[in-house]
Formats: sequence, structure tokens, C-alpha cells
Amino acid sequence: MRVIINADDFGYDLDTAQATIECFRRGILTSATLMANMPATSEAVAFARANPQFSFGVHLTYSCTTMERPLCDPSTLLSLAGGNGYFLPSNRLRLAALLGRVSVAEIARETSAQLAFMRDQGVPISHVDSHSHLHKFGPFLQALRQVLPDFGIQRLRCVQNVYTRSPLS
Repeated sequence: MRVIINADDFGYDLDTAQATIECFRRGILTSATLMANMPATSEAVAFARANPQFSFGVHLTYSCTTMERPLCDPSTLLSLAGGNGYFLPSNRLRLAALLGRVSVAEIARETSAQLAFMRDQGVPISHVDSHSHLHKFGPFLQALRQVLPDFGIQRLRCVQNVYTRSPLS
């Protein structure tokens, strides 16, 4: 059995990038998912290109917790981005996805932009997942089914939180 230890948010900021790199160097990680268009994306990309022995995916970003912005023009992503140019908060996108109010075409366009960016930076993409795990929702899965084959990506990291006791108790 092969165990894969993956770190999300690679490139989110300099502290996160440096901590992720240190974990790779200490043998703790085997994989990481890189974020496009973040303050330390260039550091994460440089490490990924220089270390092909590890597995790297794309941490697709569709929501904003602090400073996440799309690669596409935000004015063309009306169901994903606000007037301020940033993505909408994840809770708002989750509800919109459940209500069928998120455009699959917009998700597909932004997904393609993020994947193309990483590919063009020379990062071999082994898999994808998403910031705030939005890829578990219908419109996001639909878009991924459309886009991933175009990039030869066959792996989608499925995430399930496992608690030994209730996180709300």
C-alpha cells in the first residue's frame, strides 16, 4: 500500500510555501497542491519544477477567504466573483451551488485558466482538488468533468473530514 501525504495551499503566502518546502525536505510530504495567483505562487512553482520526484497538483481556487482572485477577468465570472475583483466567500458559493446558481461555464473557464497557468509554468500536474473543497459540489464537478480531460488529468483528490469525536462538542 502506498500512503500519500498531501499539503494544500502551496503558494498561499510565503510562510505556507516555506513550511511546505521544509516538510518535503524532512520527508514528511509526498505531494502538494499549488495555488495559482497567490503571493507565493512563484516560490511554490520553482520548488515543484526543481523537484519532479514529488507529486504536484493544482489546488483550484474559486472562493475567497482573504485575498484569492481569479485569473480570468472577474467581470466575466458573475457567479464566482464580486465587484471588488475577488472570489466570493466559500459559504456563499456553497449555497449558490446547492441552489443551482453557479455557472458551470464560468467554473470551467476559470479552471482552464488555472490549469493552463500551472502547465505553462512547467509544473507536471498529477491531480487536482479545490480550496474549501468546493469540487464536492455538483456544478464544480460538472465543470471538472468537462475540463480535466483536456489537460490529461485523471485524478481528483476526494476529501472527507474524519473526526474521532464531534468537532462541535
